Amino acid sequence: MGRHGGFQTRPYTAIPALFIAPGWPAAQAWLSVTSTPGPMGDMPEPLLAPVTRREVAWAVLLCALAATLFLSPALLTGRFLSPADLLFGWQPWAAARPPGWSGPSNGLLSDSVLQFEPWLVYSAARLHAGALPLWNPDNMLGAPFIGNMQSAVFYPLNWPYLLWPDGSMLALRAWLKLFVAALGMYLLARQVVRVGPVGAAVAAATFTFGGFLIAWLLYPLTGAVIWLPWLWWATGRLMAQPGVRAVAVLALVVALTLLAGQPEMAFHMTAATGLLALFLAWQATPRRAGPLLGRLGLWAAAFLLGALLAAIQILPFLEYLAHSAALAGRSGSEPAQFWLPFYLAWTAISPDLFGNPAHGTWWDTWTNYNEANSYSGIVPLVLAPFAFLAPDRRQRALAAFLPAGSIVAAGVVYHWPVVFDMVTALPLLHQAANQRLLVVIECALGILAALGVCGLRARLPAWRGRLILGLGLWMGVLLAVGIGVPLLLAHSFFRLPPDGPAVTVWQAALARGAALVLVSSALVGGIIALWGARPRIARALLVALPLLLVADLWQARIDYTPTVAPGEYFPPTAATRFLQQQPGPFRTVAGGWLLPPTTNLVYGLADLRGYDAVEPRTYHDLAVALDPSIYQGAGGGFKPFNVIQSPLIDLLNVRYVLAPPGTDPNPTALVDVRQEGPPERPVGEIFGAYRPGQTFTAGLDNLTAVEVFGATFGRPHGGRLIFHLKIDPAGPGDLATVVVDAATLKDDSWWTFAFPPIAQARGRQFYFYFEAPDVPERQSVTIYYTQQDPYAGGTRMAGGQPQDGDLVFRTLAGPDPADPWFARVLDGGPGGTSVFANRRALPRAWLVHRAEVVPDDKTRLARLAGPAFDRAGTALLDTPPAAPLDLPTTAPPGSDTATITRYTPEDVEIRTASPAASLLILADQAFPGWEARVDGQPVPILTADHALRAVAVPGGAHTVRFTYAPGSFRLGAGLTVLALVLLAGLGWAPRRRPFPSPGNRL
Repeated sequence: MGRHGGFQTRPYTAIPALFIAPGWPAAQAWLSVTSTPGPMGDMPEPLLAPVTRREVAWAVLLCALAATLFLSPALLTGRFLSPADLLFGWQPWAAARPPGWSGPSNGLLSDSVLQFEPWLVYSAARLHAGALPLWNPDNMLGAPFIGNMQSAVFYPLNWPYLLWPDGSMLALRAWLKLFVAALGMYLLARQVVRVGPVGAAVAAATFTFGGFLIAWLLYPLTGAVIWLPWLWWATGRLMAQPGVRAVAVLALVVALTLLAGQPEMAFHMTAATGLLALFLAWQATPRRAGPLLGRLGLWAAAFLLGALLAAIQILPFLEYLAHSAALAGRSGSEPAQFWLPFYLAWTAISPDLFGNPAHGTWWDTWTNYNEANSYSGIVPLVLAPFAFLAPDRRQRALAAFLPAGSIVAAGVVYHWPVVFDMVTALPLLHQAANQRLLVVIECALGILAALGVCGLRARLPAWRGRLILGLGLWMGVLLAVGIGVPLLLAHSFFRLPPDGPAVTVWQAALARGAALVLVSSALVGGIIALWGARPRIARALLVALPLLLVADLWQARIDYTPTVAPGEYFPPTAATRFLQQQPGPFRTVAGGWLLPPTTNLVYGLADLRGYDAVEPRTYHDLAVALDPSIYQGAGGGFKPFNVIQSPLIDLLNVRYVLAPPGTDPNPTALVDVRQEGPPERPVGEIFGAYRPGQTFTAGLDNLTAVEVFGATFGRPHGGRLIFHLKIDPAGPGDLATVVVDAATLKDDSWWTFAFPPIAQARGRQFYFYFEAPDVPERQSVTIYYTQQDPYAGGTRMAGGQPQDGDLVFRTLAGPDPADPWFARVLDGGPGGTSVFANRRALPRAWLVHRAEVVPDDKTRLARLAGPAFDRAGTALLDTPPAAPLDLPTTAPPGSDTATITRYTPEDVEIRTASPAASLLILADQAFPGWEARVDGQPVPILTADHALRAVAVPGGAHTVRFTYAPGSFRLGAGLTVLALVLLAGLGWAPRRRPFPSPGNRL
């Protein structure tokens, strides 16, 4: 029997009675469920409040109704909950735009369409084919699929879609997230925090429909975050009543958190839960080290058991991570710059203060709405200070602990001195996206608001005057800080443009925030004023608090997650239909955002490109070698190819190239010599007698241009910059001279110097240099160089003398018009996508009789990308094979064949025939877990051409089979099965008396 504040209630009801109830009668019935009172004041109450089955049933029903309310645009209309209408902004879908389409509903949510929804489609297709999706061969030369974590194949909330793969199930998947979050937060507030139904309803609405969960609803991020209140609830149960069943419950929640597919978010939640566990353990066992350590030990054991339950997904992820470019990208000594400027904290009072991408009004340039927004309603902000008036001393201690933890989290999120440096010095936090600790702050705010309701009710009506005074002061603080400061510092601290649409957005957001502060404060003031004299009206106003909160959050976010008509969800196009009809296997590629990956998975196509936060390291190396202009940071957002005219696409089985309307991928010039980075240092100002240059050896005929990477120092510049091309530094005259106006050159970009083609250039050495004899100092330009010597075919020069390093440059050669690289096979017309066949593409599998060992990555990649390298006849190995290959010294007579007879993601069979020993190369990613057999006998897999699978094959006819059976998955699956057996044993264990504590002696 519990008493929560100034009137007696049964402690059992459910959040969304407040969310959904049509009026006072339903709310009155909800509040009329009574229980016997318990002790008040500072007398300790039980650490856990009891929960009846009746309350749980109401909670389940009404949480379901609340989630339905927020997703009604999809659930009640037959539309798909997806931002897939953004596809019509790109080719090949642009030609099929529906009438009235004027732009994406919310382009910020593109990752759902570019990654997570195609992964669901792929997972379901593999499962319905009777196989686990261990490997994805259709992006990035192939990559572990379960190992990327975010595919979350084993996550139960994804199972409805995997069982019934239809776009309508996307809304159900999101509905389950909101339902789980609301129910968990309600039970946490009611049972562990021990507040009344209204307070629990406020807590549930604050967390479930606040900024973090709604903004990230379509992402695996929220698949993990929804379990945060459950982690705290299970931790509270374990600290109050330690035992094997409590350990089992917490372990199950931990496993679900990990299986959701966001390890970084799971780490943040574990850190926050660990601090809460320490606090609750101390509350349960003050000044008693043994019971305290016992509880913490059980808590750690539960997390370990949870990790074992999720081992089937964790171990493949760790293996993938160890061989990824992402690991190198986040392993620097400097902390990752994942934080937000403090002015973005004002989104806590005005959700659209900086605009809203769903309305096309976002104007801040620092980050995006999802990362920055922390709005969880005004009602919780008004109620939170009253948490310190909670009737029980443990509640008041919690009311002090949560703001302290939130301040630390805010210091990390907003880069406060000392706090940020201390926290990010801890292991793993050094390189984490710590701005997402905002969700911990939102969860804490919800609990504080719930305690605030409890505190108000506990002090009424005795403290009416003091509560009114405190409310007035706090309302003044919210208006002064939340509204007044942005008005005064709009154009300085908040960087609001002086005019334009952003000003209108700003003013409307502040007006909304001010109105809600006044309305929420007036509502709380009415409760305080009428509690003793008009108790029924006061109770009605109390019920109106969560109703107002839900209305506020509903208005702010109901249109944030868009919907799309079923017929407009990944519609077929002429280009995708054409490619689906071609025999495979083969890969496609496109420049820019044309058919961006991983949308190819929806159509059953393979794309050279990929979009994966982990990303195989060897694929990343090849992608940078193919197009050095792409962003070289590993993992994260999709990095489109700006150029695709590289011989590497021939090597990697790119048979088709997609081109936007009115374009032809055939190059007007071929890149020959490449020394493209990194641009480490400028050579110095080019003026007077200073003449920087470079020697090089041409690999192709028809030398037609030289490009260098230059800089203008970002200052006014001009005058003549003269380019000279000679045979050698001591030669008598120029082969070509190009004069440009330096004022036309852009800063930090490639400068092109073109000249008439030199037909017989292949194998000849050339020398180019620059001079600016009539340009004064401080008005000149410069070019960049690399301090190492990565280009073996030439030397950096200054005044005709050799220097260390090489210039950042490349040379261009004219193509042969009689032998085009790409042939048009589908004409998309003036508005559609055209498809070109790559006439030089190698097959997916082929035999070679020459192999070289090139251990240095840069040298190997440069050879592979070189125009003169024989990719079809020579394999470059990264390490010597364990046994001699016994390849012939000369190419044998006769023909070689390598025919793929079976090709599935985890099983590839190839029949080979050759008169001599050879290397079979399969243009798929070499990765741990792949095994090979020749005629049934195991053979080692070699890494050829930096990333591809290769095996040695004797002369004659043979059958080669590659199978993917990673040991990480087998071990993980075994550990998961053992953990499930242990979990079942813990669940069936007989109940035992809980550890003694002051709370459970009552």
